[in-house]
Order: sequence, then C-alpha cells, then structure tokens
Amino acid sequence: MLLVAVFISIIGLYISWWSHRAERASYKLGTVIVSMAIGWSLIILGVGLFLFSGKILIGVLVFLGSAIFIFVVYTDESRSIKKILKIYFAAKAKNEKNPKREILRETGIEYYRSLKWDENRIQDLMKKILDDKNDPPADIFEFTASLLQFQLLTLQNRWGKRYEMTKKVYPTFEKRYGNKKPLS
Repeated sequence: MLLVAVFISIIGLYISWWSHRAERASYKLGTVIVSMAIGWSLIILGVGLFLFSGKILIGVLVFLGSAIFIFVVYTDESRSIKKILKIYFAAKAKNEKNPKREILRETGIEYYRSLKWDENRIQDLMKKILDDKNDPPADIFEFTASLLQFQLLTLQNRWGKRYEMTKKVYPTFEKRYGNKKPLS
C-alpha cells in the first residue's frame, strides 16, 4: 500500500506539473483544468493512502511538499521578468541607435527564442504585440507585461500585477546593466 501511495503521489505531481506547462504553452483551457484537477486528486489520493496506512507524518510531508512544489512552479513570473529586462538592456546597449520599438522587438524575439518557441509563433506574437493597429506598448513595463500575457496564459488576467512587478524590478536592472556594453 505504501508503494502504491508513493506511485500515485508521483504521478499526481507529474500531471500537475504538466498542466502548468500546458497552461504556459497555450493548450486548450479545458485540458489544463481537467489535468490540474486530476493531478491534485491523485496527490490527495496518495496522501490519503499514506494516512490510511498509518504513515501520518509522511502523508502530511508529501502534501506540504506537493503544495510547495506547485507554488514554486507557479511563481516563475519574477524570474521571467528579470530575464526579459536582462535581454532588454543587452539589446539596448548593442543597438543604441535603433528606435525603441526595434529594441523591444529584438527583446521579445530573443526572450521567446530562449524558451525554444517556434519561429513562426514568435513572429506572429511580435506582430500582435507591436504591429497591431491597437495601442502598442509604450515602454518596457507594458511590453514585459504583454510578453508574459502571451507566455503565461492563466485563468486570470494578471497584466496589472506583471506591470507593477516589472516597475519594481526595473531600477535594479538599470543600475546593473544600464551603462554596460554587451559582451559580444
């Protein structure tokens, strides 16, 4: 029974992790919701089996570990913002004479390439973000929020929060990378 509980918990964690990746890769929303529900159901079933077999401490630890794992996986927005800003300052230092829109375009393309996205998808997104007749992003804060909106599609619109997170992190990166020349 203990081995089954371990197996079910691991499968549940994997399915939960996959649903997070599927959410970021723009899978159908129904698939993401169902897989997330199945993943958490399997984790809870595994924890229940631990508790049923008398391993209360292990069951509680598996549940807390699963919750922490999923929390860490879902808090990668700040890492993404830092990566975008680093690419932005490198592109800005490399192409100081280019217009701001071209620097933003290069930043977005390099960021999505670092995620190993398909080149056609990257170009389509850059066209949607920068070339539409709608309001294009005015600055790096709006642009970062737009990049993450397309990358981290979630069940809720977090555009405003991403904008504020970028504004908070920007001064640190400006001090660190603002006046440096690119390495290449």
